[in-house]
Amino acid sequence: MEAHHAFAECLETFDILRRTKQKPGVYSWCDLGVEKVLCALKGTEMSQNFWRHILGKLIDRQDESSSFLLQTLEALIINDWQMRPTAEFLHIHYNTLKYRIKKLEEILEINGLQEGKQRFEVTLAFMLYRI
Repeated sequence: MEAHHAFAECLETFDILRRTKQKPGVYSWCDLGVEKVLCALKGTEMSQNFWRHILGKLIDRQDESSSFLLQTLEALIINDWQMRPTAEFLHIHYNTLKYRIKKLEEILEINGLQEGKQRFEVTLAFMLYRI
């Protein structure tokens, strides 16, 4: 009786996993945490306004470095904002990562990505952008 509902959850789970680039494995709708909440906001004007306000200046850039910076931001989020694992993940020198973070702060006009609230807002905006 609930097959259509289960199928819809399955499709949504696939979509979320694809967009958030989760590690290979077996997942179900129940395994998703905050992604389920964000899924409800997907495509809404509120979510678009939020991620655009936080990340718009980076996403709208058309220069060569913007893709590296977006990749760096994603790697920071994946690695829980830990710099050494992020540098290793990206196969770059630690000082290169520090430079990229400084560049991200300049572009996003954020005074220090070391603060928890700033990191949370950037992470949330990135997740909404990906979803």
